[in-house]
Amino acid sequence: MVAVGFAAFSLRLSSKPAVPKFLYGYDRISFFSADFEGPMIVLAAIAIIVTAIQKWLAGLQLENLGAGTLLVSGAAVLNAVLGWYLIRTGRQVHSLILEANGKHVLTDSWTSFGVIAGLMLVMLTRWKPFDPLVAIAVAANILWSGGHLIWRSVQGLLDYSDPNAGYQIREKLDIVCSELGVNYHGVRFRTTGYRQLIEIHLLFPRDTPLEMPTDWRP
Repeated sequence: MVAVGFAAFSLRLSSKPAVPKFLYGYDRISFFSADFEGPMIVLAAIAIIVTAIQKWLAGLQLENLGAGTLLVSGAAVLNAVLGWYLIRTGRQVHSLILEANGKHVLTDSWTSFGVIAGLMLVMLTRWKPFDPLVAIAVAANILWSGGHLIWRSVQGLLDYSDPNAGYQIREKLDIVCSELGVNYHGVRFRTTGYRQLIEIHLLFPRDTPLEMPTDWRP
């Protein structure tokens, strides 16, 4: 609930227009949102690993397998559908907030599917350690997902320049500048989580008129 609440707040704030004190708008709150979701996913994975080891050492006891399995299965399917939808929508609209929240929801789904897999292996083999072992394996996958999300947010906050994005930007600039008969240099770009901001220095031919129109007003 805390994660969803912060994601909803970030989504609402990021949609507000720029103001004199924040000339680039509030888009970059998306990186803070992802940086908030990522550690929560990592903490969840660590909690699963610690709990699995503790229960393994204390002695494994499986109870309410029938009703519990049905309940967990239903939750797993619902979370999988919701998480997939959020991630797909986030990628379509370039919203890191939605994508991060979707990965958080998928974390719950993976956990639930891990529980089901562990219970099925136990029931088929009668070997109870399958339950904590599967839980640890699922937690490791969740840990990787949370760590990747944190790394993406750090890259955004540090204005990481993706080489592939840089290649595409320069490819477009080459075409446009060739048509206009100008050159460019000093290309810099960064993403806000929604938009790509690009800064360039244009180089005009010596005889290009640059005077201001007489009817121009600041």
